[in-house]
Order: sequence, then structure tokens, then C-alpha cells
Amino acid sequence: MRTAPRSNDLPLADLVRRAVDLVPDSGRFGDKVFISEVYKQFARLDAVSGDHLPLPEHGFRAWLLEGMQLGLVVLLRADLAPVMDQEMVAASVIENRGATFHFVKA
Repeated sequence: MRTAPRSNDLPLADLVRRAVDLVPDSGRFGDKVFISEVYKQFARLDAVSGDHLPLPEHGFRAWLLEGMQLGLVVLLRADLAPVMDQEMVAASVIENRGATFHFVKA
């Protein structure tokens, strides 16, 4: 487990925050944003900016876990999953050490 950010962590965290802001209401549940919808916007921003190395979705999800450990992002689980869009819930799952996450906190 890393305890200090690498040189690209802060720019990636900024890009994730920008991606979160671009997710439409259909990809949100209150102040929570589905991880799969954040990735769609992240990939679009990354392709347009050209400032970052492209991250495939599995790398993005791995970075979200690292970013959470470093305090750069907040990940949350879908406690009310039965009343949410089931496809988005399933597409957004990240499991790590017995914990399950579906959202990035906006």
C-alpha cells in the first residue's frame, strides 16, 4: 500500500473530479456518481486533453482504490442497490479486500 502520491496522482485526481462533474443526472444517485459513468467521462477527457497516459478501465479502477487510500477520492457502496439502475450498479462494482464500491463521491 502506497502512503505518498506519485507525480501523476494529483493530475489524475483532478481529471477524475472533472469527469465526475461532467456525468449527467442519469449517472448519479444524489451526491454519488456511478464509477462506470465517471470512467466514460474520464476516458473522453483524457483523449481530448492528451495530457495523461491513457488508462484502460481496469487501470482506472485500480487507481481509484489507490486514490482512495491516499485520500484523493472517496468511494462509496450502493446501499440502496435494489432501487437503482441494476445495469449501472453491476457495471460500477469494484471489490477490494472484502469491500464493495459502486460510486465516487461528488
